[in-house]
Amino acid sequence: MMKKLIRYVSLAAVLALCAFRCSDDEQLAIQLEVRPQTISADGKSQARFTVFEGNADVTGQSVIRSVETGDALQGDVFSTEIAGEYHFYAEYDGRKTNSVKVEAQPVVESAFVRNVCLMEFTDAQCSFCPDASRYIDFNILQNQNYDYVHLMAFHEKDKWAIEQYAVLRSVFEISATPYAVVDMREGSSLETGKRDEVKTSISTSRTGYPSHCGLAMTSSVTGASANVSVKLFSEKSAEYRLALYVVEDGLKGPQLDGSLTNENYYHSFVVRRLVSETVYGDNLGRVNQNEEATKEYAVSVDPSWNLAKTYVYALAMDKDGYVNNMQVCLLDSGTAGYQYVNQTE
Repeated sequence: MMKKLIRYVSLAAVLALCAFRCSDDEQLAIQLEVRPQTISADGKSQARFTVFEGNADVTGQSVIRSVETGDALQGDVFSTEIAGEYHFYAEYDGRKTNSVKVEAQPVVESAFVRNVCLMEFTDAQCSFCPDASRYIDFNILQNQNYDYVHLMAFHEKDKWAIEQYAVLRSVFEISATPYAVVDMREGSSLETGKRDEVKTSISTSRTGYPSHCGLAMTSSVTGASANVSVKLFSEKSAEYRLALYVVEDGLKGPQLDGSLTNENYYHSFVVRRLVSETVYGDNLGRVNQNEEATKEYAVSVDPSWNLAKTYVYALAMDKDGYVNNMQVCLLDSGTAGYQYVNQTE
């Protein structure tokens, strides 16, 4: 009887140990992820891979391989000039991950001007932020070579802060202001010595990820409400989301500038409100090639807004959450048509 009891206890212990180990193995499973899943076959657009063991990033110790050929990538990014579907898996610690797909789409010259969204993260109590803002103003906004760049300034803790700041800060892992994010794709610090990285990000986003849609807008204010109509024309069949923001330029208020406080600092293109449901916009669904989608918005107007300097920004996002193109018009009596590359005045 004792031997049977010992046997049952031993068996129970083995099963418990197995369960523990199996649970532990599940926690330490290796997983391959890729973003974006769709790139242009232009040799510039890149898909970046990340390998996780549990929650740990082990990409640097992994080898990414093609399912079709078995060839290893040099690093953790993939680009190609040949359109098609490509499949990859990773090897780590003698184990293989799941496979993921990257779709390289044929390069089609877009008829639309490619506008770029520059998000600046700032705060009235940030002593370094005014210097970063001046850099953006003089080197980008006032530079005719960057006339396709539109600024959105998100404030953190001052009176112009909106709740979505915290969401974006978490998404882009922003540890400190001043900071910039280009097209919801790539972030970089605006500290002295790192600012030129923003120009690189702008160039990469515009040339490496060309537009495949155009936007047109109208907006009018009646009483305490604005009616905004946004049209999106797609040059290929694709999934879209549409984010809409209210942005006011020329707000005056206190700002710590170095060691001094400027009580009448000029704050440029401050984001006043997110109109769409989330920072990733509202789902437009799939828009077929050479077809148009329309979305209407009703926006309550804050009486403190200076309508002569208040705008609506429409951001067309792809299925990966990146801005593919954008459009801007005044909130009151504003009109902005499709912007074509070969458009003549």
